[in-house]
Amino acid sequence: MNRNLKVLGLALVAALAMTALVASAAQANNEGKFTATSYPGTLHGEDTGTHVFTAAGGTVNCTNATFTGSFTEASKTQTITPEYSGCTAFGFIGATVTMNGCDYLFHLTGTGAGGAYNSTVDLVCPAGKEITIDAVPCMISLPGQTGLPGSTFTNSGGTPSDVTNHANVTGITGVLKKENALCFFTAGHFTNGTYKGSTTVTGKNAGGAAQSIDIG
Repeated sequence: MNRNLKVLGLALVAALAMTALVASAAQANNEGKFTATSYPGTLHGEDTGTHVFTAAGGTVNCTNATFTGSFTEASKTQTITPEYSGCTAFGFIGATVTMNGCDYLFHLTGTGAGGAYNSTVDLVCPAGKEITIDAVPCMISLPGQTGLPGSTFTNSGGTPSDVTNHANVTGITGVLKKENALCFFTAGHFTNGTYKGSTTVTGKNAGGAAQSIDIG
């Protein structure tokens, strides 16, 4: 009987181990990938409303945001180059957001509520460069940083299909500098910056024709 119990115990351990492997594989599959009808291709994104960045008690609002990128295969990551215009910052019109060669790098991490795909985002900058938001008399600089939470993607299901990025990013670090006495906000380092905005991204194939992109 003892021998039978040992065999049963070993079988139970093996079954539990197999269940864990299957669950792990399922979770990995649910992370999804950025996919397209054909490769290579390009991406173009347009805002679906104002994009808002907050830090050090101030707010930056940009009415125009565009995303561009390219891809060569299905991948769990996607690099995007953003561009912003129509910005006001800290109550001053005519603010500028200069990327200085910095990009957003999205990492899909798993499925979320309502069929959305969760992701983190990195700010990837060339050596010695950073994003600057200039609204004289205040200026914000954002260095490269990784693993920022709060980004999700959803599929449109249209023909051709597209995806929408919903940014509700938190934990952004940077520096606010006072350029003159008219900047009434607190200068120095901050670690609680946020970024909100939605952008719909469409795809084209190598010939420039519209094609479906999605996450799956």
